[in-house]
Amino acid sequence: MVTANLYGGNDTFTNTFDLQDWDVRQLGYVRFLIDGGDGNDTIAVTRGGTIGSADIDPGGVVEVRLLGGNGNDKLNLDLGGNEENNRGLFLTGRFIANLDGGAGNDTVSADLSFSYDPASFGDLNLSLFGGAGNDTMNFNLLDFFPVDRPDEDDEPADPDEDPPEPPTVDQIGFTYGPTGYVTVDAGLGTDSTTLSGTVLTNIRVRASEKLKIIPFTDIYSS
Repeated sequence: MVTANLYGGNDTFTNTFDLQDWDVRQLGYVRFLIDGGDGNDTIAVTRGGTIGSADIDPGGVVEVRLLGGNGNDKLNLDLGGNEENNRGLFLTGRFIANLDGGAGNDTVSADLSFSYDPASFGDLNLSLFGGAGNDTMNFNLLDFFPVDRPDEDDEPADPDEDPPEPPTVDQIGFTYGPTGYVTVDAGLGTDSTTLSGTVLTNIRVRASEKLKIIPFTDIYSS
């Protein structure tokens, strides 16, 4: 368990861990609770550029709560991965995260990716809040679930035939907490939100004047 109250002032807090050496076993509980308090704070829980297969096993729980408080804060949760390295997390337990910028012109960002082969099937309970102020919200969610490609797709296409159908997604998938979706609530102010990734249907965006969506399509390439 990692807890910190930064109180007043312009503070920086970063917790970095290596995805290759980080696993939460059955019935394990890991918690990060960081409160920036007043001031322009920078708070991050991050993989620090590492790649690997961090596991959250059945019955295991990881909870991350990052609170900016009053001020122009930057909150960042980075447990991402990429297609080449397959995954950031293999989630079969529960992952709970709440990022709240509080009052001020905040930047609230979360980057998550989940495994394929096998697919993650745990529970993701995630909420991002901007609070009062002109906030910037960023959320990237990659779920590298298996893609079912027929064997004939490996053969050269006949120019006289219709183009093949795109591969179909065979997703076991995870659940999304008690609400059934990820919440991105920018709060009061003139706010902007950017969503990106492979799984964008289970996200609810609220109180954001600008919304940009960047779908991730490489998973469907041959």
